[in-house]
Amino acid sequence: MKHWKFGGSTATRTVNCPSWRARADTLALPTTTSDAAKLGTALHVAFELYVSQPTTPLTAAEVQEMADYAGISYGDMWDKITEKVAPAVKKLLYELPPEWEIECEAEVPHPDVATIGGTSDIIAQFPAENAVAVVDFKTGDGAEVNDFGQLALYAYLWRLNFPTAWDDGTVFRLVILHAYRGENLWKEEFWSAEEVNRWGMQHEDAVNMADRPTALDGIPPIAGDWCRFCPAMSICPAKTGLVTKALSMEIADSLGDALRVADEMEAWIKSVRSTAHTLIEEGQHIEGYKLVAKRASRKWLSIDAAIDKAVANMPHDGLAPRMPLTPAQMEKACKQKGVDYESVFADNVTSISSGSTLVPESDRRRPILNIKSIKAAIGKTIK
Repeated sequence: MKHWKFGGSTATRTVNCPSWRARADTLALPTTTSDAAKLGTALHVAFELYVSQPTTPLTAAEVQEMADYAGISYGDMWDKITEKVAPAVKKLLYELPPEWEIECEAEVPHPDVATIGGTSDIIAQFPAENAVAVVDFKTGDGAEVNDFGQLALYAYLWRLNFPTAWDDGTVFRLVILHAYRGENLWKEEFWSAEEVNRWGMQHEDAVNMADRPTALDGIPPIAGDWCRFCPAMSICPAKTGLVTKALSMEIADSLGDALRVADEMEAWIKSVRSTAHTLIEEGQHIEGYKLVAKRASRKWLSIDAAIDKAVANMPHDGLAPRMPLTPAQMEKACKQKGVDYESVFADNVTSISSGSTLVPESDRRRPILNIKSIKAAIGKTIK
């Protein structure tokens, strides 16, 4: 799937803070795909298959391919499809019955501006009612989504690509279908053709400003809800000024205001740490900081071997209801039962770190190899 410089997911941010893109580009952050994003992509594939062929069940091979991409088991993939996709498809087909002409994964590039475009999960037409529905399927378990700017941009781009398929009386039904914490929430707004056109033109004007070489100098950043996932948050003046604002506040006189600033500062601090972690991981040096491995936790090399040894040496005590105790729990149980943990279990245990963490350089732990160093070492080996 193509990613546009100014796509739908950043539309509201672009309209309200055009300089975000130029500021983010100064960081040169690598493009990465998180585990959550991979799972979301897999669920979107399942969603598209179900919508396009509602009477055809998914095959085991299709589900396994989705599971492999998401990095989860076949069973977990089925659970996610059952929990999030199936109810969402049922709701969609109820709200958009056969009279609606449904297109999945509708790509809508701007016909004149190469950096603007997007892919809508669903764009459906109901010619008899002069109506168009634009649907975005959300799969994350985070906060509820209430931003219709992305859908409004897709509607505007669809309008540009198909100028004869609508008129001034066309009603655009913008829908967020969010598989959220066990529920499928259907949220919608109805926009007129005039409102969609106005939003699209605002977005075009913002992109024109954002693409100027002087975007950072001539456009002040503006903070708001659109800052939440902004890659430039860590260096944005609209956020870095929060520290000064916080230090000047009389908390006792305005605790509510202080809490709101605290919420913003927590998001900014998280962004600063995340950005620093990514840059060091990519080989950049940040004075006074390094990455070290997180504390390793012990894991069984073989679950079956752990069960066999627990049954042989610690009947009824070394087993949880359906799984062996963890190595740490087993070691404690061994002490209580007088069993030599080292001789019985140690050869079936390995220690695995869950990742890396950012610490001051004064920390006694050794820094880990960054991605740049690893690539260089692999290159030398190949040569």
